[in-house]
Amino acid sequence: MSEVLSMATSEFIAMIGGMFVMLMIGSLAFIGITPLFAIGEGIYIAIAATFNTWVLLATLQNRLTANSLLIIPVIIGALAFTRLTKYRWAARYTIAIMSGVGTGVVFSASVKAQIMSTIQKVVGGVITGTPDPISAWVTFIPMILTPLAFTYSMKYSGWLLKGRGRHLFTAGRTFFMIFVGGRMGELAGTSLMGYIGGVGVMYLYRPITALMDVLSGAIVLT
Repeated sequence: MSEVLSMATSEFIAMIGGMFVMLMIGSLAFIGITPLFAIGEGIYIAIAATFNTWVLLATLQNRLTANSLLIIPVIIGALAFTRLTKYRWAARYTIAIMSGVGTGVVFSASVKAQIMSTIQKVVGGVITGTPDPISAWVTFIPMILTPLAFTYSMKYSGWLLKGRGRHLFTAGRTFFMIFVGGRMGELAGTSLMGYIGGVGVMYLYRPITALMDVLSGAIVLT
């Protein structure tokens, strides 16, 4: 005799409900904006907002208990919501602080890790001829020309856009589009397909299997 498994009723309801909400929201791709989609979207937003608010309040309570100075970033973040009131001028301080922190800390670290290290590696490959001279130059030339695709000033870059250097500008834009196309193809071929498969398993296969097991008695709700 096969073993009878148990499942919490709340977990079963959430699983089946999630499947129907996913189908209602997914109907947008096939039948457009309908009351069915609006209901699914409303349910999703309401549940997500409620859950995120509960997590935020619990996190604030725990962290403020451990360090009362954290009230300062809480106040700075709360000022952002003044944009919804007549005191929207106060939100500029939040934007200014976050912009300064992002530029001075986050952006600088990203530049060093993702840009400067790559430039040093490519230039070093040209100098040393590694992994081989041809590959080194094939990597170096697009790295130099691609930034030209972002020269939008006619005053200082007119010679690139319409003058003698327009062929360099075209080459840089071509290299950039090759990169974008390759990246999107990679996402479509791997990440996107994996995401679709994950959604199918999580929101279709598992709920339907659980429903059939409950109906057949293989799972007992507790």
